[in-house]
Amino acid sequence: MNGDILYNTTTLLANPLGFADRLRTDLYAKPAIVPVRPTVAGHAPLPPLLLPSHGNTLRWIGFGTSYAVYQDGQLLTTLRGTSFTLPPGRHSYAVTALDRTHHESRPSITEEYR
Repeated sequence: MNGDILYNTTTLLANPLGFADRLRTDLYAKPAIVPVRPTVAGHAPLPPLLLPSHGNTLRWIGFGTSYAVYQDGQLLTTLRGTSFTLPPGRHSYAVTALDRTHHESRPSITEEYR
């Protein structure tokens, strides 16, 4: 059965017994993409095109409403813009485009940056 659940989060946000902290640091420590609901229409956008590196900034052209940045194959973050300041270190990066209902494109070409 499909549906939504709505509830009051006042008590949770008050952080009794550190529960909200544990959610943030343990259970939801890594970013995730919202799952696609099968009942919602949409389709994956075209993959973004990575642009030549400019200092420590990863830039791309794409047609998504938001983008997912992957570092060494692991989701690093999602964002709405078309650039991202790279953390220090040598890593491989790829970007995917997401439509407004979270359908994800194939990844861009993977590039290694320093």
